[in-house]
Amino acid sequence: MRVSDEKIDRIYCNSLTRNADYEMKESHSHYYYELFYIKQGTCQFFINNRIYHLSPGDYLIIPPHEVHYNQYLTQCTRYNIYFYRSDLIEDGFVSPEEITQRLTLGVWHAPSAHRSSVEGVIDSMLLEESVNDAMTG
Repeated sequence: MRVSDEKIDRIYCNSLTRNADYEMKESHSHYYYELFYIKQGTCQFFINNRIYHLSPGDYLIIPPHEVHYNQYLTQCTRYNIYFYRSDLIEDGFVSPEEITQRLTLGVWHAPSAHRSSVEGVIDSMLLEESVNDAMTG
């Protein structure tokens, strides 16, 4: 098992498309939360001897130190948002108690009627990410 020792210093967002023939070499964990959102396609996650199936509009929150890996069942476009619990507290999104209740391992679904809004917010985050990278790179 690989432990990602990569440190993040802010909320970080990316998007990637993988084909079904992509193989994740080994399970891994990291020191921060990961929100994994499926825009298109299907995949499955293996976490703590459980399998989670994800389809478009599904998102999975993976807490720090949870060993996981995924398998793409079809060509899949996904968004990842990486963050620390403190990022949400510092920015005042929700109370510390609410964060503890909401940031648990599990799969949730964005209803079709709201999916374009959710994806619009993430696309804005990706745009901001690319602007920040261009300014510092």
